Amino acid sequence: MANFSYTFWAETSNFVNINFLDRLLFSNSIFLGLTKFSDSTFEKSISFRNSYFKDLLDLQDIKLLGIMNFSNAEFLKDKGINITGFAFDADGAKVLGNTGKIAKFMYLNSLEGNETVLLNFIQNFRNLEQIYDANQLEYKTQKLRQKQLSAEIITTPYPDYWRVKFIQKIGQYLLLSILLLLSQYGTNFSLLLGIGLITIGYFGVLFWLLDRWRKRYPKPIIPKIYDIVCMVSSGVSLFSIGTIEIFNSAEYPLITLFCLSLLLIPIPLSIVTLIYQKGRYHDLMESSYFLLGWIDATVTIINCSFTCYSRISFFPRSLHSFSVGKTLELVELL
Repeated sequence: MANFSYTFWAETSNFVNINFLDRLLFSNSIFLGLTKFSDSTFEKSISFRNSYFKDLLDLQDIKLLGIMNFSNAEFLKDKGINITGFAFDADGAKVLGNTGKIAKFMYLNSLEGNETVLLNFIQNFRNLEQIYDANQLEYKTQKLRQKQLSAEIITTPYPDYWRVKFIQKIGQYLLLSILLLLSQYGTNFSLLLGIGLITIGYFGVLFWLLDRWRKRYPKPIIPKIYDIVCMVSSGVSLFSIGTIEIFNSAEYPLITLFCLSLLLIPIPLSIVTLIYQKGRYHDLMESSYFLLGWIDATVTIINCSFTCYSRISFFPRSLHSFSVGKTLELVELL
């Protein structure tokens, strides 16, 4: 066992291309310079518990057979751990770290050649039930894929612009960009919640307006002031809460809101404008475009029950008679 606990490393620490046969301890140590373990093999465990890294920890192309422990380790840079080419089996070896923190410091230079690395790390954190860290790496994977698609699009020669393959790449890039902006590829619940609240508030007010604001001339058919205040205040409240969630959770909140507005505003408002220009032919404020009256809905359910019972041959006869009798009583009451 090599024990370097409570040590201070002022300059570059070079452990490149070494085969560590036994345990390696760097607990409670301080690394001020670059720390390099690239191309090394760890046959047993290695511990960086409670250690501090001011510069990069380079783990490129290492092979891990045991446990690597980063519990309570601190990194000054966001790109604190280079895991490019990191080889390990998630079922045998393990990488430990503080939940919700360790994955934020991991980075790769590119997606090409590192798909297996990311899959192993994602599986590692899922096995440890560190779902947030697994989602962080999933998000970083899709960010790298977006970067890769962007590079392929930029380097495509002009004669290939009208080919199907190039158009498909454009479509994939746009779809992936929207997913990353609006949900971080489905990994950010707070962002999804914010998007959902804004969408619900927006379409709730829009559908209510379309349903209740019929016409102004010659005879006004518009909702009451109280209804207007209630609906608008509800919509504004949902929009405000959703916006706060987006600013707290999105990587680029302003761009996210702009992208969401492009999806929510042009097409729905164009449809509503066409509906109002065409004219409204429904003058009854008591009747809605979207809801059946309770009597109609009840009768519809009753008719469905008759149909269902009559088609089930093995249904108990006594229970069938009881259901029909009760249904007839309901019809008489209506």
